[in-house]
Amino acid sequence: GDHAMVAYVQQGMSGWVWTSPGVRVFGPPLVNPVWIAINMLLRARGLRLGATATTGQLDLAETFFDVQAAIDAASICDQQVTALVGTGSETQFKFRGVLQEEKPLRDWLQEVLMNCLGYYTFSFGKLKIGVRVNSSTVEAFTVGNIVFNSLQLAPLKPSFDHLTANFADKDYKFVDNSVAVYDIDRATLLGGAAGPLFLKSNVNLSGTCTKSQAARIISIR
Repeated sequence: GDHAMVAYVQQGMSGWVWTSPGVRVFGPPLVNPVWIAINMLLRARGLRLGATATTGQLDLAETFFDVQAAIDAASICDQQVTALVGTGSETQFKFRGVLQEEKPLRDWLQEVLMNCLGYYTFSFGKLKIGVRVNSSTVEAFTVGNIVFNSLQLAPLKPSFDHLTANFADKDYKFVDNSVAVYDIDRATLLGGAAGPLFLKSNVNLSGTCTKSQAARIISIR
C-alpha cells in the first residue's frame, strides 16, 4: 500500500543580522520576520551571503536597504510581551513557516511581513521596512500650521468588521487553525432588526504558528 511520512523541520535558514550600520553578525536560524525579509532581498539581488561573506560584500549589501529602519522594525518584533492566549510572556512576532511556491520578491516580502504587521517602501532607492504598531498622533493640524482650506478630510469607510486569521497551529502538530475578531456593534448597526450584518475578510499567516501571535496581529490590525 501507499506510505506517507511527515517530516518536521526543526530549524530554518541562517542569515545576516545587523545591530547597527556597519556592524553585522551571521546569526542562528532566522525567526525575526524583518531579517528574513532582508536576507530574501539580498539573495534576490544576487548576494548569497554565507558565514564567510567579506566586508566588501556586506558593505554592498547595506546599499540595498535602510539599515537603521530594519534594526528598529526588528527590535519591535523581538520585544517580550504578555501572551494573549495562555500565560506568561513571549516574543511579539516570529516567523516560523515554509515558503514553497515561486512568487515575485514583492509578494514574498508582503507575505513574510504580514506576520509582524510589517510593510515596506523604497526610500532613496533603498528598501525601507516598518511595523504598524503605533497609530498615535504625531502632529496636530491646526490653523497655525496649515494653509487655509488646504486640508480636506473624507470619512473613513471600514472595508471589514470581521477579520479571520488562518495559521498552522504548532500545539496541534501544525494543522490549520483560525482565530477571529469582530465588531458586533457596527454589524448590528448595519443589519438593523434583521440581525448583525458583518463585512468579512481573512488573512493567511504563513509564518505564524501560535494562536496568541495570530490574535495579536489581527487585534492590532
